[in-house]
Amino acid sequence: MEEQFVTFFVADKVFAVNIFDVKEVVRCEKIIPMPDAPPYVEGIVNLRGIILPVISLRKRLGLGQTDLSRAKLVVVTVDEILVGMLVDQIDRVIQVEKEQIQEAAGISLSGVAQHFVDGIIRVGEQLIYRVHIQRLFTLEMKDFLEKKIVE
Repeated sequence: MEEQFVTFFVADKVFAVNIFDVKEVVRCEKIIPMPDAPPYVEGIVNLRGIILPVISLRKRLGLGQTDLSRAKLVVVTVDEILVGMLVDQIDRVIQVEKEQIQEAAGISLSGVAQHFVDGIIRVGEQLIYRVHIQRLFTLEMKDFLEKKIVE
């Protein structure tokens, strides 16, 4: 059985999210900072009248600042809240067989990435890190989103 993923770059690594988790990909508009936000929350954007919190995957991974002039937003749903994940560059949509996906257990990744990468996809010689969207957001983050965005 095949699965489809949207792949994108953060620094020099390629990550993937299930295509069913992605609502859309948009160019990064003006981000308005949010007070008291966790460090990896860039702020909010107005996406066609919808207030969307923006999470920097670079910051979440401890890889520094994102170049906002080139960045893209991958819009996903986390517990019924739309969230924009700030990525360096969109790669492509891939279609892979289940056999091409290896569980991430036992694979050495940096501390934070270890928590939310749940699989490795092998496409030829390339390794792509599969992101588990629900794990990407901590309880602290979900609580913050519910209080600040949903209200």
